[in-house]
Amino acid sequence: MRHLEKRLVIDANEASKKKVRQNEDTLHIIGKIASKFLDNTKERDTTFSIRVQNGNLYCGDTRIIVENENIRLFDGTTYEGMPGFWELLTLKDPKTYTQEDLKAYEDIVLKTHVYRQNNDKNNPHPKSSNGIKYLTLIQPMLRENGILKEPRFINNEPGTSLAQEIDEAEGSGLKKLLTNAPIEYVYWNSLDELLERLYIDTTWRDRS
Repeated sequence: MRHLEKRLVIDANEASKKKVRQNEDTLHIIGKIASKFLDNTKERDTTFSIRVQNGNLYCGDTRIIVENENIRLFDGTTYEGMPGFWELLTLKDPKTYTQEDLKAYEDIVLKTHVYRQNNDKNNPHPKSSNGIKYLTLIQPMLRENGILKEPRFINNEPGTSLAQEIDEAEGSGLKKLLTNAPIEYVYWNSLDELLERLYIDTTWRDRS
């Protein structure tokens, strides 16, 4: 963090000697715990975390102020800067945190819209990722708060084809369908046989 925005960062034990202002109206005094995680560029989360924009610190669409170890939003909300909270906020794979840390992280994620694409609260599309932090923390969090819907699972019963299952859902729009049915591999003996099968599939799709 220091090498990106040196003027924003000052150790707490230096606060009495030096003040660093940002845009003439915001003062960041960053303590040792906060500095440790902000300086960790190797393991830093760049998707659901703090960022620098136009010389200001942001989380999502919200400007923030770092006061020693704590984070304060511009609406006055203050988060106690425990090590677990900073780990959740800044690292790609947080491991050591309490339920209170996780609750605070969930609150700042939802309030700052850092889970929305382009960090835009008006964007209807949440961000997604195949990273462990998203899959184990962010995605369940968004589902619990009704922002993401649970995937629809199909249990294929004997005598019921996947096509029949889709027909029953006709009119409900496109959905992501997950099935626990075993994968069936089909082999073609000739090009004519394959083309015939493709014609049948196309005819069924056009009918639907």
